[in-house]
Amino acid sequence: MTDRREGADADGPLRPPPEERSPAELLAFGVVNLDKPPGPSAHQVSAWVRDLAGVERAAHAGTLDPSVTGCLPVLTGDATRVARALLGPKEYVAVLELHRRAPEDLDAVIEAFEGPILQRPPRKSAVDRSPRVRRVYDMTAVESEPRRLLLRVDCESGTYVRKLCHLEADDDADPDNEEPLVACYTPDGAAVCLGRLVGHPDADEGTVVDLERGLVRSCG
Repeated sequence: MTDRREGADADGPLRPPPEERSPAELLAFGVVNLDKPPGPSAHQVSAWVRDLAGVERAAHAGTLDPSVTGCLPVLTGDATRVARALLGPKEYVAVLELHRRAPEDLDAVIEAFEGPILQRPPRKSAVDRSPRVRRVYDMTAVESEPRRLLLRVDCESGTYVRKLCHLEADDDADPDNEEPLVACYTPDGAAVCLGRLVGHPDADEGTVVDLERGLVRSCG
């Protein structure tokens, strides 16, 4: 995939191949797989990326609630036009605390929540709260203690994992507390912190991924 620069003539020059682009050219058509800190909204973090990287536009692909940490793909420059193409499956890690001991048939209970589920976004959500169907591809108890579970959830974009955990807890044990979520999937297996963007990001160290690679890894 070799894209034309925004505003270029139809017969004008194409973008150079990704491996030949300078850091500035990558920023003009790239993806920052950001390690989002807890607290700010995804919109606020995208604005920080825009300002720190010195680009005119930045847009996040998907949304993480303010308390959720982990990978948030932020597209820069002309790449913002294809943000919807990166709304692929998500992977989360969550700690679920229970009022009583986990059931002996834990795997069977967890497996029952895989597949299509009906969810209503939480009250604090920025999106419409109409019920919608989302798919859970896989849910695994990575570690378990009598009243504490470490869950890994592979799910469709737009799935509210907290509500999923509460639903699961209501099915067998009342939820007491769920610790902060971590969104952990990235196309290249690593995310960068905001500090890497201070000044001018060094694209050679993987701070900015070319959009073509992001699309192939996320949609392939």
